[in-house]
Amino acid sequence: MATRAQFLDGTYGSAWNTTKRSLEKLEIWRNQISFTTLSASINDVFQSLQIPADTWVMHVWLRVVTACATGVSADLGYGSDTDKWGQFLKLTATGIISGQHQESSGGGIVERGVNEPIHFSSDDTIDIKLNKAATSGVVEVCAMVVRSG
Repeated sequence: MATRAQFLDGTYGSAWNTTKRSLEKLEIWRNQISFTTLSASINDVFQSLQIPADTWVMHVWLRVVTACATGVSADLGYGSDTDKWGQFLKLTATGIISGQHQESSGGGIVERGVNEPIHFSSDDTIDIKLNKAATSGVVEVCAMVVRSG
């Protein structure tokens, strides 16, 4: 008895004798934003990473390099889902913030499984939207992406 697999392109093959398909580019993209030089206002949106068409975004996280002033938070998302990877993320302590939402009512951080892969069929950007003005601090937006071609 042979183990068989059907592939998305409709072909069949043995589990031991298949053509391996490789993804051409697995990369981590990063971009730092300095609020010290930008003097950002409340609700300002920063298009941090440009995502070209036909790109899979596997994971997105935020790294606070230099902490912002007390009370500064941000949403992390993209065009049609502005808080996909985080809502009210506190930028007041250095470190990595990954896959967390914090309720605006001041409740604790709630994990919501927000880091499932997303396929971008057209050009878009990963954005940060500030929920309070920021005149200091540096954040780095990071994404693990897979591109074909």
